[in-house]
Amino acid sequence: MLKLIPALEASFDSVINYYESYNGNDRDIENQLVIYVRHGEEKYFRTLTAHIKKGNNLMFYLIDEENPNYIIGVSNICNPKLNYHSSFFDFGCLSYGIRPDERKKGYGNKILSLLLEECKKIGLDEVCVSCVADNEASKKIIE
Repeated sequence: MLKLIPALEASFDSVINYYESYNGNDRDIENQLVIYVRHGEEKYFRTLTAHIKKGNNLMFYLIDEENPNYIIGVSNICNPKLNYHSSFFDFGCLSYGIRPDERKKGYGNKILSLLLEECKKIGLDEVCVSCVADNEASKKIIE
């Protein structure tokens, strides 16, 4: 069964494995806190913890309970109630990504669905989701 786990619950080795699946294409993950993995375990967890303590960013990993050390995707909620800025409705408050070797398998739909459930849990009854114009896969998921 697929589920989201808080990012702080994932092992650093599984995060490294996820990060390395992008084969050096940081552009695909530049807006995700997982990018801090390249600075080492301490910096990664310190940065992640700081964002969570501020309450302005919640990060989750999509895993299958049968293989919990294999991260399929990553998602973030930027809480607009605590971190509102004028670009909120331009860029959205949700972001997600699926590791390159797991794309086109329905995981994008699942991660967004689970992310919306998390939004309800924290009292967000309205969210904005967007993607870059040429990302056809993400457009279909959002629609």
